[in-house]
Amino acid sequence: MAEKTTIKFRGQDVTLAYPLLAFKRLEKVGVKLSELENMGDDNMDIELLGKLIWAGLSCQFNDATVDEVLLAYDISDLETLSKALNEGFGSAAGK
Repeated sequence: MAEKTTIKFRGQDVTLAYPLLAFKRLEKVGVKLSELENMGDDNMDIELLGKLIWAGLSCQFNDATVDEVLLAYDISDLETLSKALNEGFGSAAGK
């Protein structure tokens, strides 16, 4: 199995993970599971990107906020974040 892409958060290398708790937290911030089925890089805004990354970090960093996550990354991180998201969601879907 190939090693997963990690991102830095609070000085730690982290792999995004999406157990059911992460999806529950996404629903609490207004992201429905049905919306994720049609999600693609071409129709994702920054707010949604921040929420998805936050959810993938939230089980390891329970006190993290969406704003903290958005502040932690900049435009040069988008490629790595996208790759980490795709891998994280792939693992959640069993791919």
